[in-house]
Order: sequence, then C-alpha cells, then structure tokens
Amino acid sequence: MAHARGVFATPALAMAVAACASTSPAPASAPKSAAVEQAPSASDPCDYPESEEALLTCQRTEYERAESSIASLVGALRELYAGEPELLSTFETAQAKWREFRDAECAHRTYDSRGGTAFESYWLQCLRTFDRERAARLEYLKESP
Repeated sequence: MAHARGVFATPALAMAVAACASTSPAPASAPKSAAVEQAPSASDPCDYPESEEALLTCQRTEYERAESSIASLVGALRELYAGEPELLSTFETAQAKWREFRDAECAHRTYDSRGGTAFESYWLQCLRTFDRERAARLEYLKESP
C-alpha cells in the first residue's frame, strides 16, 4: 500500500510526492522530464533534503521556528488583552484547545506511520503545518484586534 490515511508508506515516496506537489506541471509541449528538473520550491526548505537525516534535521529546525513564532505572537496577544481579563481568559482557553486539537489531529494523520523510521519526520511536518496556519491566524488577531 503506497498511501494510507494521508501518510506515505516510505520516506522516499513522501519526498517524491512533496517534490511533485511543489512544482508546477510542465507545459503540454515540453518533454515529460522538464517537470522533474524544475528548481526547488522556495515555500518549504525541507522539500529537497539530501538524506533522511537532513530531512529530520530540517523538520526539527522548522518546527522550532514555527513554535517560536507562535510563542511570540501569543505573548503579544496576552499583552494586548491584558486590560480585558475575560477576553484574555477566552484567548488562553482557545489557545490551549487549539494545541490539543493540533496534537490529536497529527496523531490521527500519522497513525499508520507510528513505530516506523519516518514517524518523527511525519509528526514534525504535521505539527509545523498546523503551527504555520495558527501563526497566520494569531498575526491577524494581533493586527486586527
């Protein structure tokens, strides 16, 4: 089975799919190999690792960066909401529930890979995907109170 519940069975397949997903299709008149030889995507620094170890290192670094961004934004929103204790309380509750949801959703999405050698990479990729989305939402809340 190559794909189960959103998780790829092998790291090589996952990397190949990630590479394909981050490139645009070749024009109809271009040879088929032109689509594969496009430059790496700037959207994700972990798209083209040289090894599984490099991928895992990148995933960890990017996850830590995403977590740092969230921590900074949460701190800014706490300051912003400091004068309104009820609003601050609802924000704190929402943030805690979001984290619970993120962790539960990633546990579900990576279920089939648990115990496998690529599990940590899949797990970190899932967490940072959710973290990036959350950071964008928190940034919006900060800029548009």
